[in-house]
Amino acid sequence: MKKGLVIWLSIAGVVIVALIAFATYIGVMPILSDWFAPKEPKDLGVTWTDEDFTNGNAKMGSPKLEALPAETPPEQSVVYEGTHEAEFRLTSSEVTALANGGKWRYVPLSSIQVKIGDGGAQASAMLDTSKVAAYMAGSGGGYEDASEQMKKYDITGTVPVYGSASGGVENGKVSMSIGSVAIGKYRFPGAIVSPYKGRAVDFIESRIANVSGLRLDSVKFEGGELDFKGAVPDVERTAQ
Repeated sequence: MKKGLVIWLSIAGVVIVALIAFATYIGVMPILSDWFAPKEPKDLGVTWTDEDFTNGNAKMGSPKLEALPAETPPEQSVVYEGTHEAEFRLTSSEVTALANGGKWRYVPLSSIQVKIGDGGAQASAMLDTSKVAAYMAGSGGGYEDASEQMKKYDITGTVPVYGSASGGVENGKVSMSIGSVAIGKYRFPGAIVSPYKGRAVDFIESRIANVSGLRLDSVKFEGGELDFKGAVPDVERTAQ
């Protein structure tokens, strides 16, 4: 399997990883889902191939992907070096391919689908809750409050997750409107989480800032594609 880029769990994760962690982090009251205890992630109709991965990686300037020792502590398990300017457009299939190709041992998501629309995106995946602590440690910390909320609502094991949002990035500043978030049998409608939008933006920006060499001058979702202008790291090393 090809190696993916962890930075796409920061960019595409604006839709899913950040929203899921944020919803548990702020401790808003969830609603029991109509689709009680689903076993599979929501199918967004997005498929991908090795060609999608190759094309997406080439558009980014083909950053080098290297391995760190498996025993590397979580907080040191992702390292970026260098930076280069980049402007590209990625399809839903290309973003999905890059997100699914990750070899970082602490990535908590699998079976990821990212569907880009006009002005926003949605994503679904399976979340391995046993990896969330290490993932948060490796991507900037802040796990303790999220852990308490997951325990409170008995979110354990591997569960399907979903998130949707609209917005974008301009000169490194995130603007967004939260659609909805679902974790296992719980769902967080936009009306519940929207009042906490400021904290959501801070949470997401802190994750992006933790990626050395990544600069987001402009990120837009339009015409079914992600439009990126900025810079990306030359090298990504991850514990595998």
